[in-house]
Amino acid sequence: MDGWHYELFGCDLGATAWPAAQAVALYYGRAELENRFGQENREMALDRVFSYSLPGQLLATAVGMYVWNQRILHGAQPAGITNDFAFRPAAAVDTTMPDPEPAMLATTQVPALSAEIVAAAGPELDWDAALQDRPGWMRGEADQVKCPAAKTLRVRRRARAAGGGVTLILRAGKSACRKCPLRDGCTTSKNPSFRKEISITFSPKPKAPTPQAPQPPAWHPPPHQPARAQLQPPRLIPSELRHLWTEAAREIETRVQVALPAEPPTLPPWLAPDAGCRQHRRHSWAQRRAHHELPEAARVRVEFRRLGKLASSTGARVLLK
Repeated sequence: MDGWHYELFGCDLGATAWPAAQAVALYYGRAELENRFGQENREMALDRVFSYSLPGQLLATAVGMYVWNQRILHGAQPAGITNDFAFRPAAAVDTTMPDPEPAMLATTQVPALSAEIVAAAGPELDWDAALQDRPGWMRGEADQVKCPAAKTLRVRRRARAAGGGVTLILRAGKSACRKCPLRDGCTTSKNPSFRKEISITFSPKPKAPTPQAPQPPAWHPPPHQPARAQLQPPRLIPSELRHLWTEAAREIETRVQVALPAEPPTLPPWLAPDAGCRQHRRHSWAQRRAHHELPEAARVRVEFRRLGKLASSTGARVLLK
């Protein structure tokens, strides 16, 4: 946009707890770290499983990073970079931007709901609708109900109903139904301690609309200002040094010669040297190492050749025991 590239970063912390500049630096730092690990995985296959134990896997990763750094150091030699090398300062462009207007950074606080709105959001106890199928019943004081015999039933228990409503369980007093003239038409129970109990379910009231927070002012890019030139040292690009080392290493031919002594006589395949081999037991680390290592009398010769000629640099011929 007008020569500028804008990126949006989101953070759910307050501006005082985590400033915007630190949030952006965190995102860029994490992206740079992930990209670096991605390059190492592509070029050195460090994403494979070297060991099923955490210390072993970390050791393999550390060795890979060491080789990574060594390639950069060796790539600095053909580039002519030494300890006394100094980068010549060059003119750079200052991309600092003026501070945005205070209106653009203003945060709008959502007003808290009042007690009236919170109370209105709960279920509405519509007694007329709840008692319409009970002729002669009416609501008394508070949350009480009076039956056709003018006996009072009080709320004994509240429960949540399906759909977000509420159910009230109401019960009459201990002696309210004992000598009631309307008892025969109300219940078939002959128990003298019987007390009338009913349940009333109230449907939830539609919630009042939540007040919408005012929209923040529209953001616009700051006005363009001419950049100020200043002198800055150029930045080193390690990947280019690694590429120099890779190109130089392509001209080097490595030859490995292994001289092995005569193998001792082996047992036929139907005989096992010990009980562990016969039972196919899992080998320990020492047993695996002894199985794969070269014999004591073996000799390994490594030669480095460049363009068909033996390299004259130090370590061109290496004899390993």
